Amino acid sequence: MAWPVNAFYESLVAGVTTVKKTLGDAIQQSIINLYGGTKTLVSLDVDGVGDQAATAAAGTVLASGTIRSAAGDLIATAGNIAASLGYVGATTSYLFSGGTLSSGTAGAGQGLTIGRAYKDSLCAAWAVVDNNGAAASLTRGVNISSVARNGQGDVSVTLVNGVANQICAVANGFDNAEVTCTINVTSTSTTVVRVITRSGGATVDAKFMLAVYGG
Repeated sequence: MAWPVNAFYESLVAGVTTVKKTLGDAIQQSIINLYGGTKTLVSLDVDGVGDQAATAAAGTVLASGTIRSAAGDLIATAGNIAASLGYVGATTSYLFSGGTLSSGTAGAGQGLTIGRAYKDSLCAAWAVVDNNGAAASLTRGVNISSVARNGQGDVSVTLVNGVANQICAVANGFDNAEVTCTINVTSTSTTVVRVITRSGGATVDAKFMLAVYGG
């Protein structure tokens, strides 16, 4: 790599380093490019101390504190976000949504700002479950640990990671308009959802879809 990534040394004249006009102009232009946003950085390490050896690998940004937008919205907390993946660590409440981030939870009875996502407004888990009458099986899903047939038209769906507070679950028959689904709330917890499938008022074994929300 060329200067300014690598050092550039001018020649010595009578023991004195001579800085040519071309080098002075190049230094000035590099500063303009950096502050003007027309040149990239290899990495960025903000530690709140300064003048320390940088540890950020190429293509990464490290911050010892928080990163905020000009409007004050929290973008990341130290050690909990990998921006290139759009992933937020399980210990945080900050989630990407259309290029913006919001912190915490929306809370009961509160409106949501369009274009922002909150921890308790996103789908915590979803599943497509097939109950053939002998056993229940998971066809597809996210954050689902297991499914179990309790009896005819009665299936428990267990989450890998449950929600912190109360679950709000929605289920519907899969490719069968005759099947209706209800959630057995007395047997539902923050990690388990119990789904009852019916047709014509009677419980039946059937395939269903499930979406789980909660924060």
